[in-house]
Amino acid sequence: MIVRIFKDDETYVINNFNGNIYGSNAYEAGRVFYFIQKAIYSMPRLYGKVNDFKDSLNSWKKAFDETLSSMISLMLTEGRIKFYANFEIESEILNIKGKIDGNKVSLSSSLLKIPEGITNDLKGVILLDSFYFNHMERKRPFILPSARDGFLASFYKFVVFQSEGISGIPKSMGIAAEFINSISINPGYKDEILGHQIIVNDEGLFIDDQPAYNSFSEMLSLFALKYFLLNTTSNDVLIIEDIEAHLSDKGKALLNEYLKTAKCNIVFVSNYSKFSE
Repeated sequence: MIVRIFKDDETYVINNFNGNIYGSNAYEAGRVFYFIQKAIYSMPRLYGKVNDFKDSLNSWKKAFDETLSSMISLMLTEGRIKFYANFEIESEILNIKGKIDGNKVSLSSSLLKIPEGITNDLKGVILLDSFYFNHMERKRPFILPSARDGFLASFYKFVVFQSEGISGIPKSMGIAAEFINSISINPGYKDEILGHQIIVNDEGLFIDDQPAYNSFSEMLSLFALKYFLLNTTSNDVLIIEDIEAHLSDKGKALLNEYLKTAKCNIVFVSNYSKFSE
């Protein structure tokens, strides 16, 4: 899968869920990529949304376009987030072209491969649904924003798994909510990073017996990087902004060890250079 995001006069390309996004609009492009992938990954089966069986193929395509655009739009609206960019997705079975204007999304797909034996009835729609969902490239996205240390310091109480009630912070908090709500750690968790003791208890995230807001940026950033890099799989994609921010030489060396162990796909985002350089 190739994803292209167009912003002003810049084009950002992500190939097979890996790569570097860098430039003056890199953060917006990386976040657009995140929400597109989240919508694709979360998309439900569509045969129940098709009511017109006179043309199963076009009816399914219409349901796909409407569902994907509305899902992205809803995520942006709930998060009070606005983007202004165009995008393209190329895959073996379908292509998508779209536009995000604030929190409004419009898009159109082109079906490149069509299964044999389509009939204009519910059976035909189910066949289409199974074919495209079985062949569509989908990976679960996570985003590590450049302000991850500040978010952890501010919302350290909300990284604890809640057996009762709702975990996390309101979706209206935007990127902060996307990050914090993707962390769910059972009370009793313990770890050590660069000689500092990490503990998660019922009260939240603590470092050296101090709440996270009393810790320093390098430790909070390394905690987030380790948590995601070591707990994700090849079915996931991490969008990491400014991966080396706040890290000392020892911190960067430790990060490299995490990267060597990581199994997930990674998209590096920065406004100044390629991380690989």
